[in-house]
Amino acid sequence: MRTRGKIKGRTTYKFSCSSESGPLAHCVFLTPSPNIMTSLGFTKLTEILPPPFHELFTNLELARMTVKVTLNGQVLAESDDTIVVEGNHYFPPDAVKKADFTDSGTHTTCPWKGEASYYNTSVGGDQVKDVAWYYPKTITAKAKPIEGYVAFYKSKVQIEQD
Repeated sequence: MRTRGKIKGRTTYKFSCSSESGPLAHCVFLTPSPNIMTSLGFTKLTEILPPPFHELFTNLELARMTVKVTLNGQVLAESDDTIVVEGNHYFPPDAVKKADFTDSGTHTTCPWKGEASYYNTSVGGDQVKDVAWYYPKTITAKAKPIEGYVAFYKSKVQIEQD
């Protein structure tokens, strides 16, 4: 599917990017001419950047600070060895207090990381569903460094950085 729009006076085209398992995302191309993509014979971005294109544009960064996750004043995870992916700190498994978690049964799929599993917690008396997630088995070489690492929803916990 292609739709047309404007960004700062330039024509844009939004292409649906998909894989065999379904749609991945919508991508916006700025074009110098309204018909450049179709004149080149492209109808989908996947013809130019095959899936998983997320992997091409996502960086993994080592955090150069101590990061602590708390809920109701209790520490759930703390490390100076987190990996930042898409704005989320992924904690090494040994930095997470696993006794505070139970498997939630929730699973989601990322096209370049694989299937995520989720944890619930009831620290401090509040039951919080799907507070954290991890990838037990990643599917690409780029995601391998976060395999087994745990990330937390910023809206469900407090995350402090020193």
